[in-house]
Amino acid sequence: MDSFLFNQDNRAPRKKTKWNAALKVKEAVIPVELLDISEQGALVSSSLNVNKSKSIALMIKAKYDKYRSVIYARALVRHVTMRKNNFYIGLQFIAIDKHHQQFIKNYLEHNELGI
Repeated sequence: MDSFLFNQDNRAPRKKTKWNAALKVKEAVIPVELLDISEQGALVSSSLNVNKSKSIALMIKAKYDKYRSVIYARALVRHVTMRKNNFYIGLQFIAIDKHHQQFIKNYLEHNELGI
């Protein structure tokens, strides 16, 4: 897989979204809601807790305008916060296909322009 590796600590601009996603932790697949996304990571809402500093697989069903993509990435759990009945899980991408990262970048720019 041709991928980008991230190790930056800078917070990247984020955009809100309601895309469906799933985390794979060990053999369990946990459905989550993607709340926001950046080129470097994502914030998801989950009914189940995930350990901080854990490396996990993330799958996102992304769409905007007429564009669709299923994005796969490896992510590091950076923080977990309890909110009402859900956990908000902050993820930092550690490996993502260049085409998927470009899709995210295009989405962020599309949103920014208000198109």
